[in-house]
Amino acid sequence: ALYGADRVPEAVEKMKFTFRSKGVPASNNPDDIGLLQELSRRDAELHLAYAAHLLATENRVVDATAQWRSGCIRLEAYRRDAIARQKEEAELRRQEAAAADAAGRNEVLRANTVRTPFNGNLNAQLNGMDPNSPYVTQRPGQSYYWYKFSEGDIERRDAGNELAVVDESLSCSAFRDEEWLRQNRPEWPPELVKHVKAFAQVVPDSPLIMPPKGAPPSRGEVEF
Repeated sequence: ALYGADRVPEAVEKMKFTFRSKGVPASNNPDDIGLLQELSRRDAELHLAYAAHLLATENRVVDATAQWRSGCIRLEAYRRDAIARQKEEAELRRQEAAAADAAGRNEVLRANTVRTPFNGNLNAQLNGMDPNSPYVTQRPGQSYYWYKFSEGDIERRDAGNELAVVDESLSCSAFRDEEWLRQNRPEWPPELVKHVKAFAQVVPDSPLIMPPKGAPPSRGEVEF
């Protein structure tokens, strides 16, 4: 918003502030997963925007390339995570539907990350928790919680937050396409879109090599 309002120095400073203050958000509420995914996507795209700015306005080709690579790594990590979670959730729902048809049970299966012998229904009950609680199953969007606006009002189900839905073809290469940006990121101001175009003309596209899991942050995440 600041970049599009011709307040570029403020916008750039806010980008840097975001990079400096970036932490490792954590939550055991599965309904936060979708929100954390959105933050991850925005952070990745912020690196791409900053890369375009650095090249177009300051001609810092090396620094801009490092920022672009960091954005690409984070965008690809977001894409892979979102696809894997969507596929897992779809399979769990398929299994639940099959069990309901076969045995008339409405059982909520646990996510693979918490499906262990120590996380059974009995263990949850011994800890005073409903086995179908999202905190036990780690499944988002289960409409588990009830709420009401005022005394006497009808109770409603909290729909929760669904997982991010991502286009499997999403990549950094798409952001190099001016027309794709205009159609898919209309919130990006025209000046920034022009800067991305300038970046694409100077820095050739190249295959992305993802760092191994547990690798330290990429250069663009620590130098900006």
